[in-house]
Amino acid sequence: MQQFGEHITAIPGGGRFRLGQALLILGGGSAVGGATAWFAAQLQQAWSPWLVFPLVAGLALGVAMVEWVRLVHAGHRGTIVVATLLAAAALTAGQHYFSFRAILRATRQKAPALEKARLLFPENSLQSPLPPQSFGPFLRWQAGRGRTIGRFVARGGLAWASWALDGLLSAAAALAVVGLWIRRRYGNLNQGKGL
Repeated sequence: MQQFGEHITAIPGGGRFRLGQALLILGGGSAVGGATAWFAAQLQQAWSPWLVFPLVAGLALGVAMVEWVRLVHAGHRGTIVVATLLAAAALTAGQHYFSFRAILRATRQKAPALEKARLLFPENSLQSPLPPQSFGPFLRWQAGRGRTIGRFVARGGLAWASWALDGLLSAAAALAVVGLWIRRRYGNLNQGKGL
């Protein structure tokens, strides 16, 4: 029976870099990040407190990444960390993308009513412009409209900075979960093999 803190060597490739395994964990990690982003985007419509939400999403991503790593029996620490960072990037970008898709769907459903309103009240049509139909321009449009943070509205560069902070918080939370699991599973980096 293995004692807590000992290195586990029964995992195929335990600790060694293997290209096939790396590609599997990196690709799958990005998919895990995308799936977590979809769930986060659904939850975000009902509950999304600033600073808390990205931490919760990051913790969920960390748990999902641990399960993915366990499923594929990955053992190379560096690959696991890089896969977690890629998954965090997919989570951050994916939340914006799934929000974009939801807003686009809602806009298309309201398009006939919006067109009638534009014809009846042309002087008001510029006050509520429709979102762009592609993702990049949508992000710029969203940043221009602003992000409400408490009583403050962050617009332009400040909106982008707040989104970057969200991504960093999610990545930090995911890395904390994965790092604790790596340490528990494989031992301290100072013992035995390094990355």
